[in-house]
Amino acid sequence: TADGPGMAFLTGLVGHHGRFACRLYCGLPGRHKPGAPTYYPALRQPEGTDHLDHPDFFIDQLPLPGSFDYERNLERVIRCSTMAEYELARLETGITKPSIFCGFDTDRILLVPLCFGSDIMHIAAINTGDLLLPLWRGTFRAKTTDDKSAWAWAVL
Repeated sequence: TADGPGMAFLTGLVGHHGRFACRLYCGLPGRHKPGAPTYYPALRQPEGTDHLDHPDFFIDQLPLPGSFDYERNLERVIRCSTMAEYELARLETGITKPSIFCGFDTDRILLVPLCFGSDIMHIAAINTGDLLLPLWRGTFRAKTTDDKSAWAWAVL
C-alpha cells in the first residue's frame, strides 16, 4: 500500500516486504524464494518446493496481534554492537529501530506496536478481487517456467 514506507519509518518495523511484515507484530513469518529478499505472508509452503521457511500455519491458529514479544525483541536490536549482529536481529525480529512512539507516556497511548493501524495482511476486502480473479482464471503474471496448466486453482 502507499503508506507502507511511511509506516515502516514511524513504527521502526521492517515494512511490507520483510520476514515479519505485520504492523500489528503478530509474529507470523513470511515466506520467500531461496535467495530472494522479498517475503510474502503465505500461510502454507508452496507445493513442489523443498525450501521450508517455517511450518504451515492454519487460519484458525494465527498468532494474536502484539503477541510476538516486541519489548524483548526491541531490546535485542538496541543491544547489537556490530552490523552483522544488527542485520541478523532485524531479520529475526522484524524491528529496525525503536519507534518514535516509544517515547510517549504509556498511560496516554496504546503500546507500540498495537497503537499502529492495520495493513493489507489483515484487511481481507482490499484488492481481493484484483488478486484472486487472475489466479482463478489462470491469467496471473508468472515466470515463464511456471506451468499455468498445472495450477489446480485456475478454474474459471
